[in-house]
Amino acid sequence: MNPSKYDVIIVGAGVAGPAMAYALSSSSNLRKAIPESSQRKKPLQILLVDSKLRKPERIVGELLQPGGVLALRRLGLERALDNIDAVRAKGYCVMRPKVPSSLGKSQNEETFEKGSSGTQFEQVHISYPDGNEGRSFHHGEFVSSLRACAASAPGVTLLEASVQSDLVYCPHTGRILGVRATRSSGKRVEIFLAKLTIFANGNSSFRKAVYLPATTRPPVAGAESTSSPAKTPTDKNLDTKALGSFYGLVLPHPPNKSYILPMYQHGTVVLVPDAAGPILLYQVSSHDTRILIDIPKNSPHARAVPAYIKSTILPNLPTPELRESLQSLVDEAEEKEGKLKMQSAINPFFPAPPQGGCRTREGGLLLGDAWNQRHPLTGGGMTVAFWDIVTLASELISTEKELFGEGDTGQATSTNGPKDTMPLNGHVLKHEEEWTIGRWDLMDDIFNRWWWRRKGYASTINILSVALYDLFGGSSSNLETLQTGCFKYFELGGEAINGPVTLLAGLAPRPFLLFCHFFAVAFYSLWVMFTHRRPVLVRGQNTKNEDSNGYTNGHANGHANGYANGHANGHANGHVNGHTNGHTNGYSNGHTKIMDTRVVMRRPSILEYPNLVIRSFAVFWTACIVFGPLMWTEIKWW
Repeated sequence: MNPSKYDVIIVGAGVAGPAMAYALSSSSNLRKAIPESSQRKKPLQILLVDSKLRKPERIVGELLQPGGVLALRRLGLERALDNIDAVRAKGYCVMRPKVPSSLGKSQNEETFEKGSSGTQFEQVHISYPDGNEGRSFHHGEFVSSLRACAASAPGVTLLEASVQSDLVYCPHTGRILGVRATRSSGKRVEIFLAKLTIFANGNSSFRKAVYLPATTRPPVAGAESTSSPAKTPTDKNLDTKALGSFYGLVLPHPPNKSYILPMYQHGTVVLVPDAAGPILLYQVSSHDTRILIDIPKNSPHARAVPAYIKSTILPNLPTPELRESLQSLVDEAEEKEGKLKMQSAINPFFPAPPQGGCRTREGGLLLGDAWNQRHPLTGGGMTVAFWDIVTLASELISTEKELFGEGDTGQATSTNGPKDTMPLNGHVLKHEEEWTIGRWDLMDDIFNRWWWRRKGYASTINILSVALYDLFGGSSSNLETLQTGCFKYFELGGEAINGPVTLLAGLAPRPFLLFCHFFAVAFYSLWVMFTHRRPVLVRGQNTKNEDSNGYTNGHANGHANGYANGHANGHANGHVNGHTNGHTNGYSNGHTKIMDTRVVMRRPSILEYPNLVIRSFAVFWTACIVFGPLMWTEIKWW
């Protein structure tokens, strides 16, 4: 049977795949800004293939930042957010347990009982600027809507089939010619050819198939010989790094409640000192709120997540409705002697290596999570993917005629030299059946422009996601100092909130602005360390008062209770018992308080400044360790 031929095959129909299929179709809004003379008259024939086209169930990919909404608008896909019960997201609320202060203390000293917090929270309200809004939704609803939009576009074919990891290659050039797949309705393996194959399913096996192995490549035939053979630069680990896992639950709302979060249409981040990591909450529909519980890699809590939720997460949720909703799920699981119905997802990290040139095989490219992954804490993954699609699809459409022709077979021109000695684990197709892009040198130029144009938005979101996770999820004293400084920095308001939130929202693709705010937080943390009150453990304070109060109260209570009991059991015995109980209980209670450990909120004295100066260097170094490697990962290009 002859292979089926398409102009473009897109493997993966999650978020990026359908959006890319629509962006390349004749329905795309991008075509309005590109001269018609550069476009084909016939729509591109696009095959969008995925192993499962039923509604997916995932706990990430449910929050789209305002920058992602703007990208959807550029593509003409904003309607994908309609009729899926999506909730408007207007910002964030960052909360942490507040240490209650007692009354009657001086301005420089506030005292509270250790462990007396748990219901009161301090919070910072962070709104998106200029009326920009994001959206939150159930992941499956959004993906189904994107697929429907793509399937309605001219030239797009949606196919449910399992793509095999061994691709179709040309034996002479090593070029990717297409894929081998088995339809869900059959068992026969079919070959699908394409001039360009796009992998957008997040599978690292295809990542390894596209990037050339780190082996010596022979020189181009006919070229001058050199003293040393050329080498392919892709010698890095192409596997996704796991930073930990998110465990997710859907919290149902009470019948009379449209929201149960602290702030309407605002996501909530809760920072609990005893928790393994931050708690993320956002509303995903009119009647559901998602809770994501972070468990870092190698955390002991990973072995007993339900117990951790019950003991640590449940008591520290900021509203009664949230606690009641989670408690109901816990009770239901205990009644049925089962486990909590929760899902988990790995928190990934994979910085994007360059594509094109002698790094990747001709005929294929990576997109979305298949190419670049970051921590999902900030919800920036879909924003990066949609702007990648805007950038790449615009480039492809502007050279559409030269790349794809008008529907006839393009002439293969390998610009990277022969690769017949490259290991080809996939199916090898006869060269005369090659169905390829006519000029791959144009694709190399597109890769280069795409790489540099994406640096602004991708680097900003990637660095911010992992840096915030390291900051909020850390438990060392230096990270806790930076965390407190960050919270206090947000409390300043103005540009201290507006700048960071525009970065978070994907509205300011400026890595230098991120650098400035991050180190402004670091320096402000040092200022807070010297000038703000902090908890200090103190023992044996106010002993005289406590002893005297304890004795007096015990004496009085003893006399009263004893006198009352004396009337019932005999005046003499009652009086004696009253005196005995009063002295004993009162004195005992008074001395117990003397031995209690108390926490005092107090500013550091001048005598503590030398130690604080030394610690300042450690705190600042920690900030550099958090930010520096992430920045380096994004700015390097080899």
